[in-house]
Amino acid sequence: MADNNTIPAPELEAAETSLAAQRKFKRALLLISAAALILRIIAAIEMCCFRGGENNVFMPPPTSDLATYMQLGSDIAGGNFPKEFYYQPFYYTVFLGALNFLFGKWAIYAVITAQTLLSAVTVYLAGWCADRVFKRHAAGVITAVMCAISSPLLLYVPFHQNETLQTFNLILLLALLLQLLKQQR
Repeated sequence: MADNNTIPAPELEAAETSLAAQRKFKRALLLISAAALILRIIAAIEMCCFRGGENNVFMPPPTSDLATYMQLGSDIAGGNFPKEFYYQPFYYTVFLGALNFLFGKWAIYAVITAQTLLSAVTVYLAGWCADRVFKRHAAGVITAVMCAISSPLLLYVPFHQNETLQTFNLILLLALLLQLLKQQR
């Protein structure tokens, strides 16, 4: 007499294959994200060392967005909040202010480190989201690889620009939405 709680052999085999494929996909995403992290670290070091450190990463032109963000981050860390934000998003300025407050004169390296990590996590989340949307691991892997080598996602990392944080925020919102939709089913 068959036990009602047992899973038939073909269904069990399919579930095990699916689980193995999921583990393989997660491993692939982690490897791609790790490679993206290494690539970003190398690129950030290269850009920081350019001209012996006398470059836009550390000394942007005073009229640039980079200089404005650096100044706003420093002001907020010192307790001086601007009354108006023109083109600068408030959330990025608070992010910079928090890093300035916590790390003081080393804040620029904290910004580079945080943005490097956020960019690598963005690669992972983008792959995860593509897998969820297209229901294909290949879509997730291709998306992660494309994000890992994407010029804007790579080259903005060491600069005081909101693109890295903004991209992370958007892909995180998408990932949370997809997870919520999955739970609603």
